[in-house]
Amino acid sequence: MKHKHIDSQMLMRNLPSPSPRFAADIAAQLRTLVKQEEEPQMKRKVLSTILIAALITVLLAASAWAAYTLSRSKQADAVSQARKALSTDYDLTSETFGLFWFVEKQEGETWTITFYAQGFYPQLLGDYTVILTPGNAPRTSWTYDHIDPAVWQDGSLDAPVWGQPQMITALRNREAADAIIAKMDVNQDEVRSLHGSSPLISTLKEGESIWYGEIIRDAVPGPDDISQDEAVDLARKAIMEESQLTREALEAAAVLADFYECDNGNPMWGFSFRLVDHGIEQDWGLMVDARTGEILLLNVITGGNG
Repeated sequence: MKHKHIDSQMLMRNLPSPSPRFAADIAAQLRTLVKQEEEPQMKRKVLSTILIAALITVLLAASAWAAYTLSRSKQADAVSQARKALSTDYDLTSETFGLFWFVEKQEGETWTITFYAQGFYPQLLGDYTVILTPGNAPRTSWTYDHIDPAVWQDGSLDAPVWGQPQMITALRNREAADAIIAKMDVNQDEVRSLHGSSPLISTLKEGESIWYGEIIRDAVPGPDDISQDEAVDLARKAIMEESQLTREALEAAAVLADFYECDNGNPMWGFSFRLVDHGIEQDWGLMVDARTGEILLLNVITGGNG
């Protein structure tokens, strides 16, 4: 009799996340089934072998889920909370977040995350700020909170300021957006440079980059580092939590991968997921701790930039 081959990777992908007692409960149930089996000795051996194989598969699946548990650094978690707050208060989506770059500041247990406009014509978009304080609801604000929402809520690109309706329209109709912006007095020197030029740049050697003021270097993963496939899977899960993108869309994306060694921390995987979804170009960038799998940074750039 031929037995159907079960793809363990597909099995693990579709299993629900196990509870702490999951593996132990399954093991107990399988032992009980083996003990109660009344078939002849040979059949019992065959059944036992099948059940043991099933138990091993289940335990491996549980272990894999434990290894793939998604976690974020405090910084990444704060930014994620800020995005959710702005999505609730201003209806921003992952596509329109790609028109901004964020800068975060921590003072004690309070985080202030500011999303600075970089896409299209920044003066139209304004900036968004979120203040996170333990025990309190996020405090959100927008440059144009003082303007009557009726001015822009109809979605017209001719509005004096652009909220979510204008931004999503502009992303899906770049030609119309460019026509509006062409009428404006755009001075590229006024476009904000968030990080400026670092004094470290002039000292960089080949294969070196700057990440949050630290020099990181191209490297090769070692035996203590999680594999690229594992890190990519964690990155996909993080993006799915921050957007409406499906696993299928992310698996079809072009993925660029880099590996870095750091002077002041664990090595890191760096990824860029590039795709087009509903006509909007998206480039998701992530940094993943190569030892712990923790998401260190997640950001998105959409078609309104450049």
